[in-house]
Amino acid sequence: MSITFVRFRMQKIYRFFPFPIAVLAVLLGTLGFRLVSNETSFSTCLYQAAQLFTISSGAIQGKLPWSLELARWLAPMATLGAILLAARSFFYAFLARFKSLAYHNHTILCGAGDRGLAIVCRIKTQGQQVVVIDTNDESVSANKIRSLGIPLFIGDGMDDKIIRIAGIKRAKRLIATCGSDEINLRIAGNLNGKTEAEIIAAVEKPSLRILFRDQIGTGKDRQSVRMVGFQFRAAKRLFYSLAMNLFSERGLSSKGLHVFLEVNDDLIEDFIRAAALILQITGEKKPSFTILTKNRAVRENFLLRYPENHLVADLNWVSTCPSQDISSKHSTVFDAAVFCCHEDMTTLERAENFHALDLCRSENIYACLQKAANARFSNTTDFVRKNLFQVIDLVGFSLGGNDPLDGHLEIEAIRLHQDYVQNERLKDPSWDRLPADWRFLDEGYRESNRLQAANLELNRLSWKLCPESQRDDLLGKLARAEHMRWMADKVMHGWRWSGSIDPASRNDKKRVHHLLVPFDSLCEAEKSKDLSPLKKILSSAL
Repeated sequence: MSITFVRFRMQKIYRFFPFPIAVLAVLLGTLGFRLVSNETSFSTCLYQAAQLFTISSGAIQGKLPWSLELARWLAPMATLGAILLAARSFFYAFLARFKSLAYHNHTILCGAGDRGLAIVCRIKTQGQQVVVIDTNDESVSANKIRSLGIPLFIGDGMDDKIIRIAGIKRAKRLIATCGSDEINLRIAGNLNGKTEAEIIAAVEKPSLRILFRDQIGTGKDRQSVRMVGFQFRAAKRLFYSLAMNLFSERGLSSKGLHVFLEVNDDLIEDFIRAAALILQITGEKKPSFTILTKNRAVRENFLLRYPENHLVADLNWVSTCPSQDISSKHSTVFDAAVFCCHEDMTTLERAENFHALDLCRSENIYACLQKAANARFSNTTDFVRKNLFQVIDLVGFSLGGNDPLDGHLEIEAIRLHQDYVQNERLKDPSWDRLPADWRFLDEGYRESNRLQAANLELNRLSWKLCPESQRDDLLGKLARAEHMRWMADKVMHGWRWSGSIDPASRNDKKRVHHLLVPFDSLCEAEKSKDLSPLKKILSSAL
């Protein structure tokens, strides 16, 4: 049991201690005054007992009953306890406000749940200033935040007064990480256009991210809201790690990847989308995924939401467990397998059973656990010691390295966008399809640049490992893979092919694009859009 938890329990007992003492004092006081004078009415005795809290019930001659003697000490104790609690709350509020007055270029975080606390700790570790707003003054997280010396304001993130006191005018960013996607979007929407600080909302539901990403903050006079799906980030990091491992093993192979997925219904969409986006490490063959789900509605909703998924991935939906279906065939060998069930113990069991089938290398079998405590425990068990599979903590994995919001990727993404705008304006000075200022760029385009920036690490690795005599051939393969990654980004956000390669058929509002075609079908000008940035970036890799 941690010291923080014990301290939290003691503080919770102390917080509610005056209430039972006060009730006991009233009961004993009423009984005592009744024993002093049987002729006194019950209401009068109750009133006199209430006066004990202000030490104004008057003097009584003679020996006092034991109940009244005890009550006249308990009542002032309860009063003093209530005063101390009020003074404590006032002191913490004053201290938080006093500290925050000196903060500049800091982070404001709304919602101190498990993920919010993890983000705060990461930011604090970097030596940056952070202020927290939360509605619960009695949680373990609140106690932990105060123990770190971080200003904590108790209130609603929708309250403009609380936001103002937290220093929104001096802050560099605000992160909404409450337990509800809808609340986070409301906080972001309420602040959008009112501050120059970057606004970040944690939105886990893919449907909400897609629905709102081009609707919140559009326009040249308003910043876009950055919507972060931390579960989606965890899935992307997982598949980036897998892609790096596979590339280190066999290079840029022409063979498409085959991955087995057994993920709970709440996360399956994010995992499929992340895999399709990241695992386009060859432009010659699409990756294929065998997806186990017994919920037919999940499959139908996915196919309805992403109708052109066949352009970037081959999906094979199955409804029976691996031990009943795959082992009987034993004809398919997977490059990787990922498990993330509703219960963490079920996830470990599924991963162990899959390992026994010998259909995938142990280091490419991932058991993704949703509770950090379970992940820490599992990493000490025989599952890991015997190298049966890898255990992943989804919460920790979603926060990346030291920077929970990948600031280095943001810088790279901004540079890529600025280079793109500059190149387009060199061709046509009147070009204004997208704003040059990153702050006013729609979140959909910003996320696309982040994905491209993250993919550069894999491209740089391939460039360094490739012999110089083969780099021209490699550049063509990387350009094909980059086009497939771009297509996957569009398709996995609901875009469809326009039905023609004529640029006039493109319609951003209807999410139809003329370039959702194979790389060889592109004209030379479009191919150069994939080749030119790669040449510029990779030439500086050595």
